[in-house]
Amino acid sequence: MNPMMVEVTRGGIVESEHRVHVAIASHDGIEIQGDGERLTFPRSAAKLMQALPLVESGAAHRAGLTPEQLALACASHGGESGHVNAVEAWLTQLGLTETHLECGPSWPMHEPSGHARSAQGLGASLLCNCCSGKHAGFMTLAKDQGVDVAGYIQREHPVQQQIEATIGEVLDMPVGVFGVDGCGIPTYANRLMDLAKGLHRLASATGVRGDAVKTLAAAHRAHPFMVGGTDRCCTDINGALADGMVKYGAEGVYFGIFPKAGLGIAMKAECGTVRAVEVAMVRVLKQHGLLPADALPQWDSVSLKNRAGLVVGEVRA
Repeated sequence: MNPMMVEVTRGGIVESEHRVHVAIASHDGIEIQGDGERLTFPRSAAKLMQALPLVESGAAHRAGLTPEQLALACASHGGESGHVNAVEAWLTQLGLTETHLECGPSWPMHEPSGHARSAQGLGASLLCNCCSGKHAGFMTLAKDQGVDVAGYIQREHPVQQQIEATIGEVLDMPVGVFGVDGCGIPTYANRLMDLAKGLHRLASATGVRGDAVKTLAAAHRAHPFMVGGTDRCCTDINGALADGMVKYGAEGVYFGIFPKAGLGIAMKAECGTVRAVEVAMVRVLKQHGLLPADALPQWDSVSLKNRAGLVVGEVRA
């Protein structure tokens, strides 16, 4: 089957097209639109998988982490004050400081928050990095297990070794091609269809893993702002869901896990644009009854505006 097409219009014509490859795994098998064989680095869409050892090991419970902190552990947050303050408080709770983060300094993804920092004479910060919450989770696991937090982003560090083993279990195969993610941690490329099957495996999990998946998914829905931020598609979707969760990743990746529906969804925009997979994910969720047909109309098609704020076109699946 052909990939899903996302169109960008201007002046009443289609100006650009994005090809989005979609794989949906269920108890009945797998549905593919596009290239299910495509090797895909999941990037930040894999954050729930990366947080599983934190929850499954009991480290999150022993550290007294709240659902809000578990949402942050899976976040690609905008670097807004609510995010930055929450990560800083978490590090203080661990007896650590911003300097222990190894994710690299960044300006907030949320543009107004960046302007506010600049006006205050502040610059890029490790706390503003969209992955700082995830890294706080890594260090929580390291401290719980009595290993040095230094170097926790390296593939050979015990924390990353546990994550790699967990991803291999989820995929039921060895992790694929190794790469380094934007925040410095390992990322692994597997076929899109295998990623979807792994997500379905998580959606269907029972026992300790099933409880961990449900706990993390519930945190996404209860604290969607912490997962993303203001005017973010992932925030709006998670806030509207009655089951499961979604998470986007850089270079146009989006994952969804839905335990009640028994579905795992993986998609990848061939061109790497986030705007393509956002409207594609909303379309797929509505097609499968995971969102009401009238939910999130602002993400059914996204208005394309010029610098003066005038609507000049749209992005639509």
